[in-house]
Amino acid sequence: MTSAPARSASHDSTRNVAESGASVGIQARVVHDVNVYQQVAGETPKQRYELGLRFLNDGVPFKARDLIGEAMATGLDDAEVRFHWVLAMFSKRSYRDLERLERDRLDKLAEDIRAYPEGKYRSALEAISELTAHLSGGGGSVDAAEKKILALEPDLLASIQRHLQMVLSGATQDKLWEEARRRAEPGRAGGDRVNRVWAYFHPVPIPARALGPEAPRVDPLDKPYATAAALLSALAVGYLGWLLLSNGDAVALLAYLAALATGWVGVRAAFEWHYRTARIKLEDRRDSVHSAGSRPRGTGFARDVSRAFDHYFAMYRPHGIDYTVWLAETDGIRGRLRDEIVELYREQRVPVGRVRWLIAYLAKDVRRRSSAGTLNDYRECHRVAPTIRARSVSALTVTAGAALFVVASALPVAPLTASSAVACAAFSGLYAARQWCHIRSEERRYDDERAEFERRSSERHDAYLRWKGKLDSIRPSESEMETWLNCDKTILIDEALRLYRLSWSDVIAHAVLHGHAGGAKAGRARGGPWRYSKYDLRLFLITKDGVREVSSELNFEQASFNGQTRSNYRFDALSSVHVAEEADDGYTLELTLTNGPIRKIEVTAAGNPESHRETMQSDEVDFPDDLSEMNLSAAGFEHALRILEGIAAEGKGWIDRGDFTRSTPG
Repeated sequence: MTSAPARSASHDSTRNVAESGASVGIQARVVHDVNVYQQVAGETPKQRYELGLRFLNDGVPFKARDLIGEAMATGLDDAEVRFHWVLAMFSKRSYRDLERLERDRLDKLAEDIRAYPEGKYRSALEAISELTAHLSGGGGSVDAAEKKILALEPDLLASIQRHLQMVLSGATQDKLWEEARRRAEPGRAGGDRVNRVWAYFHPVPIPARALGPEAPRVDPLDKPYATAAALLSALAVGYLGWLLLSNGDAVALLAYLAALATGWVGVRAAFEWHYRTARIKLEDRRDSVHSAGSRPRGTGFARDVSRAFDHYFAMYRPHGIDYTVWLAETDGIRGRLRDEIVELYREQRVPVGRVRWLIAYLAKDVRRRSSAGTLNDYRECHRVAPTIRARSVSALTVTAGAALFVVASALPVAPLTASSAVACAAFSGLYAARQWCHIRSEERRYDDERAEFERRSSERHDAYLRWKGKLDSIRPSESEMETWLNCDKTILIDEALRLYRLSWSDVIAHAVLHGHAGGAKAGRARGGPWRYSKYDLRLFLITKDGVREVSSELNFEQASFNGQTRSNYRFDALSSVHVAEEADDGYTLELTLTNGPIRKIEVTAAGNPESHRETMQSDEVDFPDDLSEMNLSAAGFEHALRILEGIAAEGKGWIDRGDFTRSTPG
């Protein structure tokens, strides 16, 4: 790490450091497991309609048309349902984009709405029916239709302006545009967008884990051997007592009892002394072995985890401490935690983004414990108190003196058997003591570490729930995401109209394509289309003089545009349009101009799950069969392609061939 982080962030950030001219793909893909688009067996027509309405509001008219149409076919058909079905028909499409069957169904609209009672939705349908009759050449009046449209209630006008903008005339668009533009500026910043959008693309946090304690390092034969040695030692000691009792030496018996009592106290104190000292040495050794600076960085996941630990420990450090000093002071504990995370989560297809929340939590926890003076609290926890040392030394000293007196008293009674009993008691007792010390130390260590593991697991789980709860509480809805994107596109269109000094009455047709920009993060709700943290927006304005193309990179998280590129070309300059479909469902639009190279516009990124498992930032692998079609529908691909193909094939004659619902200038 070469420099300290400039600021502390409330969420993870990804920095794109590609050089100029590099092509950077999508950095991460998030799939949110929410039920906004979930379909279940046995849905009622109303449920199917409501789901279609969500798709319509969220910018996926292709799915909305299917679902609302299914609801109507199964008996749900009133003015409101029919109104939204018509909006879905025209959303992001012009009349030319409709299929023959769809046009036939719209031609019957005038007959169908007679059965509906009077109301605002019927009025809206009558106005749209008048407009479609004109578009189909059935004699409707565009002026009468648009007068009716302009007389509708504001909420219906807003919906019509958004979804029918490809079929409304320039004059009517001029009248509706001012209101749409006025709403767009505050709308794109509404709902605390800048402080919430990051949560939509944030990796789905993986549940908390903690490394469990190592099982006691005790051989299966250790306990039987230790038990046998202890019994043998007890028999030998008991024999010595029997000798003293049979000899009737009261003083020696008192010394014998004193040796047993003080020996018990001394051994227990000595074990406590030994265990506590060994635990401190063990923890110190673990930190030195896991030194972050001395261990290799590894590759892939391990390397990313190391970098994340360096980043968050530098970010979350005690106030007033230089980050290099702090990293040096926490080298051991940082390395130990790093190795724990690598061991716990080093699984196939688990990207580091999903565990960054835990790394950040651990860094803050180390800072908290350091500030509270408990960073190395194991030293205090296992500190050997002076009373333990004193008790051990004094008790064992008395034991040694009393034992010598007992041996000296027992040897004259039975020299051979007494000396054998003393030797047996000494050797078997020492062996038993050493074995039982090891066994009990390992069992106690395991119990202590088990309790510590449960505490850490509980704290990490609580931290996981807090972080996940925060993400869930601020993550924008699909409707909010689509509303903000529409506002951004409105601002782009407005800037282009002002730049070229055009009004909507000057625009014959228009299309907005949006694909992901380099280095973008991708996210989607389960069952929905991909959305991106950075968009490449391309606006095509078709006027009588040719094509005006404006492109700009949209930083969706910051609600800001980064630069702008403009191109103008005559109708006959666009020689060909080609759609390149990748093997895993990605689409690229290739425009060939007579006086320039082929221009490639990536409309949708590849969506095959197997191609992106390494960058998928959640366990959710939901990839609907129609995901590619949903992405194209959301991107406005169908309408843009039809316009560009028509111009490439027929030039300006393409405009003269069709009706674009233009009002005659006054």
